[in-house]
Order: sequence, then structure tokens, then C-alpha cells
Amino acid sequence: MTFLNVKNRAESTLASDITDVATELTVATGEGVNFPTTNFHITIEDEILLCSSRSTDVFTVEREAEGTTGVAHDADAAVELRITAEVITELQTYVGFEVSDNLQASNDAVASWSSGDWGRMKQIDVCCKGVIRVKFDLRNSAAGKTAYGKVYINDIDVGTLRTVVGNVYETFSEDFAVTFSDKIQIWGSKIDNNVEVRNFRLYWDLAGVDPYTVTYSR
Repeated sequence: MTFLNVKNRAESTLASDITDVATELTVATGEGVNFPTTNFHITIEDEILLCSSRSTDVFTVEREAEGTTGVAHDADAAVELRITAEVITELQTYVGFEVSDNLQASNDAVASWSSGDWGRMKQIDVCCKGVIRVKFDLRNSAAGKTAYGKVYINDIDVGTLRTVVGNVYETFSEDFAVTFSDKIQIWGSKIDNNVEVRNFRLYWDLAGVDPYTVTYSR
């Protein structure tokens, strides 16, 4: 899969008029460098054009991209590289998580929960879709006491109930399917003393392209 190229602040103007079927255009002198060199979309008024190559300020283009209509454009019309529907569709379709043992995101600090009710203790937000591996350490703060932990996604119980008796950490691992903007969480409960969670970690490989981004918060 070849993805459309993008570049920040890519904009210029037409150096001269173009017809509704022209396959070459020139932007203002010295401003071609604002754009990628190959395979990107530009927008002129209401038309989206696919630029297959750029040589300095001269663009070779295919007209009527993404279902738009080819029309004539006058000199000085704005030429812009915008994020179009196809760019977003490519990301949604071809970029995703594949489960692996490669650590990609973590929230390792110890979190403590003192209530007997279930409560959210840790959270990591993901930006893509696919399958990830979730690992965390669980214990009670006191010897001989019981702690419970479970993976939630978006405040919904999805994981296997994990139980630890005593104050020695045990590590648990489970795989989950996720999608855009999911909140991966560890919830805990206990009978006595405090439940403690640490080393909350997500593992995956990225199928499609790099880079990727995750954010995390407690």
C-alpha cells in the first residue's frame, strides 16, 4: 500500500490559468518546495487533484480526484494540500495494531485503591485499531489479604477476573481487540487493606506505517 504524502503548511497559488483537463500546472515561483515531491493531493477551489510528481514549481496532476469535478482555474487561485477524506480512510483502513511482545506504552507507577467497590486505577488511551497485549502487576498491600484486578475498556468490564492473595506482585497478561480512542484501563477491588497495581503495559506492532501515537494518564 502506497500512502498519500502530506506536509505541513503546504500552500501556494497558481502561476497561470489552467483548463478543466490540464495535467500540468505551475505554482508561484519558489513555492513548489512547500509540497511533497510525489503522490499527494492538492485542492484548488472545489476540485481535488492527485499530484503524481513535482519538479520544482511544476506539478504533474490527475484531475477529478475523490469524486470532484474538473473545472478551469484562474491564475492566483489558492493551491493547498489539505487533509482529505482519502487520507483519513487510508489511516483507518491500513494502519492498525498487531499483537506482539514489543512494549509500546506503559504506566508503571504504583496505584493504590482502598475501596471494596470496583474502581479505575490506571488508564492508557490508544489511537489505532487492532489487537494489543495488556500486562499488569497486582497485589494486596498486606500479607494474606486478597486483591482483585481486571481490564476494562471505556469503563466496560472486558477482562478476566484476576485474584492475588498476599503482598507479592503477580503479573497478568491478556489480549484485546481495540479501536480508535479506546481507553484501556485497570480496575481494582479488595476485601481488606489496599489493592495495588503497577507496570501497566501495552504491547503491539504497528501494521501499515509509522509513526504512531499513544497518550496515557492515570
